[in-house]
Amino acid sequence: MFENVKADIDALAKWNTTPTWKGKIQLIFDAGAHAVLTYRLGHYAHQMRVPVIRHILLILHYFLHVAVHMTSGIDISKEAEIGKGLAIHSFTGVLISRVKMGESCVLAPSVFIAGRKGGLPEIGNNVFFGIGCKVLGNVKIGDNANIGANAVVTKDVPANHTAVGVYPLKIYPNTNKQPEKLGNV
Repeated sequence: MFENVKADIDALAKWNTTPTWKGKIQLIFDAGAHAVLTYRLGHYAHQMRVPVIRHILLILHYFLHVAVHMTSGIDISKEAEIGKGLAIHSFTGVLISRVKMGESCVLAPSVFIAGRKGGLPEIGNNVFFGIGCKVLGNVKIGDNANIGANAVVTKDVPANHTAVGVYPLKIYPNTNKQPEKLGNV
C-alpha cells in the first residue's frame, strides 16, 4: 500500500505542480490527492484479513470517502483494482466503479468509468482520460491509449491508439508513443 501511495504522490506532483518537495507539500490541498489516498486506504481495508482491524479501517474509510465525495465529487470504489501512479487532475464528478486499471493512469475532470451488465472495463498502463469521457461496460483499453474529451467508449481501444467521439467512436493510432507525452489528444 505505501509503495502505491508514494507512486501516486509522485504522479500527482508531476501532473499538478512540480515533482519537487514543495510541489508534494501543495498536494495537501489537492482534492484529487485526497480521493486517491482515501481509495488506497479503502482498498487496503477491503483486502485486510484481520476482522477487527478491517472493520476499524472500513469505518475510517467510510467517513473519509463521504467527506471526499461531498467536497470534491470524486467517487472511487474501494473494490477497484488500480495500479500505482494514479493522478486525478482536479475534481468535479469523477466516478470509478469496480474496474481493473493499470499503472500511471491520468484522469481529467468529469471522467466516468463503470461496468454494465456485460462486465467491467479493463484498462492498461499509461492511459490518459480526457475531460468528460465515459468508459462503459466490458471494454479493454490498451497501454498508452488516449481517450479524448467527451468520448463515449463502448468498444475496445487497442494499445497506442486515441479514441474520440461519441457514436460512432473513432479510433486513431497515436503518432507519439512516449508515455511521458500522454494527454496529447
